[in-house]
Amino acid sequence: MNYQPELEAIFKLKSDQQILIQVVNFLRPAKSRQWSFAADRIDVLVSFLQAHSTAQMRLTTALHSVIEQSDLQYIFCESGLLTGSGFFSELLQKLGNKWFPNLPPNQDMRTVLRKIFRQKNDYMWVEALPSSYWIRLVHGLNLNLKYESKSNRQQMLDAGEKLSYRIAALGLDDKLMRQASHLLQPTNAFVEQNKTWLRYRQLAENNLLIHNASHTYSLMLQRIDAGLNNIKQIRAAVPEKGTSLQQSFLLERLHQHLERLQTIVTIIEPAVDVGATEYTEYFKKIVANENQHNRIRPFLSRNMSYLAYQIAEHGSKTGEKYITTNKKEYRQFFKSAAVGGVIISFAACIKIGLTNLHLPYFWASFTYGLNYALAFLVIQFLHGTIATKQPALTASTIALGLDNVNPKRPQLQRLAELNARVVRSQTASLIGNLIVVLPLTIAIAAAYNAFSGHQIIGANEIPKMLTDVSFSAKNVWFAALAGVLLFGSGIISGYFDNLVVYANIPGRLRNHKGLAKLISAKRRVKLSHYVEHNLGAIMGNVLLGFGLGFLIFFGKIFGLPLDIRHVTISTGFFGFSMFSSGFQLSAAQVFWSAVGLFSIALTNLVVSFTLALFTALKSRGVSSRQLLPLAKLTAQHFLRFPTHFFYPPRQEGNSTQDAVDLRTTS
Repeated sequence: MNYQPELEAIFKLKSDQQILIQVVNFLRPAKSRQWSFAADRIDVLVSFLQAHSTAQMRLTTALHSVIEQSDLQYIFCESGLLTGSGFFSELLQKLGNKWFPNLPPNQDMRTVLRKIFRQKNDYMWVEALPSSYWIRLVHGLNLNLKYESKSNRQQMLDAGEKLSYRIAALGLDDKLMRQASHLLQPTNAFVEQNKTWLRYRQLAENNLLIHNASHTYSLMLQRIDAGLNNIKQIRAAVPEKGTSLQQSFLLERLHQHLERLQTIVTIIEPAVDVGATEYTEYFKKIVANENQHNRIRPFLSRNMSYLAYQIAEHGSKTGEKYITTNKKEYRQFFKSAAVGGVIISFAACIKIGLTNLHLPYFWASFTYGLNYALAFLVIQFLHGTIATKQPALTASTIALGLDNVNPKRPQLQRLAELNARVVRSQTASLIGNLIVVLPLTIAIAAAYNAFSGHQIIGANEIPKMLTDVSFSAKNVWFAALAGVLLFGSGIISGYFDNLVVYANIPGRLRNHKGLAKLISAKRRVKLSHYVEHNLGAIMGNVLLGFGLGFLIFFGKIFGLPLDIRHVTISTGFFGFSMFSSGFQLSAAQVFWSAVGLFSIALTNLVVSFTLALFTALKSRGVSSRQLLPLAKLTAQHFLRFPTHFFYPPRQEGNSTQDAVDLRTTS
């Protein structure tokens, strides 16, 4: 196809900005991810420029002119950087700008970029296009990469000054000092960089950098590196000290500002030959920043990642307790699952009693939730186990093993063995729950009938109860909703485990003046120790119980198909139905109930496990592609050792240590 007339028309335009807009229009693919189209167009453009020196000169002049006439200060010290307004204020500001966009001044480089890359997904093809193509275009234009006007240089220095002062102020923030005083005393790296910057700027303004033999430049980079290392150390200490959304926001902001200051110093420094590769990478970043400047999802993802990591980290520690490593642990685990089954059986009985009270929707939901919450708390107190709560926690342990693991390394084989232990433990827990729940609920129904002379479930209620446990799309959907709540309870547990550490709740309890008047110092120490190790589980159980109880209430209010199907509770209802029917259920009813209970169990487990694994992988920045070789190795391990997925072999290593070793040695 002959593109020459189209390109000739572009370079006859008088407006420099219009030339750049039309060049990008020429390169832009119809689909945002179709970078090969843009690659072909760059080849065409470069060939045209090489054959037409006038066009080459016109495009180069247009680029230099637009840069020189634009204000670069804000593109360096604002674009893509978090503001100081705080997480929620920034979120609200982005929401407001999304619906009612703000307008930077016309000469602001941000405005120019938004006009040139005007489509909201332009950043996708710009980023996807290999840098080699952009570099080829730069070379085709014979661009002077060190070209800068006096005003542009001054703008970059002003931007650097703003960033430097912000970094110093952030480095003195109380949220940071409280968690990292040992790192920031007696010398605060964030304050020290500002002192070095002031010296560096003075040399730059007096054109003395070249005579300084880059000593101040090297020192400036050292100060920036020291700040980045401090951030890394603070984040590494999060498992012991905890974190918060505010602290995560602060650290992310500091990290962004330090990296941007490093970019500015590198561009300004005359002794450094910045190549086309570096400029291309920064060009991609600023296009992405301006294309997404009001987007909510990247903002939430960036700021929630470290808090999510900490929640997943606590979840992985809890999940380690739900993985058996030998026959003794397997038997103990089976017993704890039986304890859970006993409590759930009585909870199911109480649920039927509460239903028969015919309370208003709100109070019915409240009593259901209270019943479930108390049952889960009793199970926790008695060290029992509920099968469906495990996946949300064991998924984090698997993600911990995947963290930084290279698929080509032998550690992945050990992780496949860990998966066998997870499946084995999950199976033992589920069977332990169900083999107790079914006969015990029948026994409870028989005892109730013997003492009261009535069936625990009326004859007219049996068909509905059987419908609620039989296989159907509706019940699978309700089981999936229960899986979401089970996943949520794991997240809540991790959140409160993190909060205990971050807010130093145990220390505050030990020194609480009001408690000191009521209980002795020894009892306060015991209380603080219990809260430190159990608050997360308590809150997770309470909120899970009320979530299960209130879901149907919200469904009634909003007219939505909301209810829950939890396999252990549903099995209890099936047991009550069997006895109340006089064991006169048909073979078809028993079969479809069995299929339904299996589908409910599978859905509960798969949904909660998938959501937890996805969250844990995202929080660690682990690609889901790493799951493919792991799945293959796990399948191979199953074909070689199928019994390992259901019963422990004679000799086996420690699962917990394996998971930790996988991360620390990778």
